[in-house]
Amino acid sequence: MMSLEIKELVQKKRFLIESFFYSISLKPEASTDNVLRHAVTGHFLKAIVLELIIKALFELDHKEVVPFTHNLANIFKDLNVETKVQLSSLYNKARKRHEHHFASVKIKDVVFHPL
Repeated sequence: MMSLEIKELVQKKRFLIESFFYSISLKPEASTDNVLRHAVTGHFLKAIVLELIIKALFELDHKEVVPFTHNLANIFKDLNVETKVQLSSLYNKARKRHEHHFASVKIKDVVFHPL
């Protein structure tokens, strides 16, 4: 049984994730500078979203508050095996979509690192 505290923490993280994705989805004005700024901001917010997802998954897996750290490798290694497999699969699918998108606009110096 999950405690009320864990439910609330996960709900807060979900709200932040949805808020960041909402911001990312907004279309910038069509100037080159604004599009680039929006892309940079979106890239940064996606990194924060990934951290929030990993931390929420830890709390759901262990039914306890995630340790206060930004060392995501340590948090990730402590996830349940099934959770790690599913998250890795979803991440790799998203990475392939981004690689395909950037290939179509011929930007060559962007690297999408594995999870």
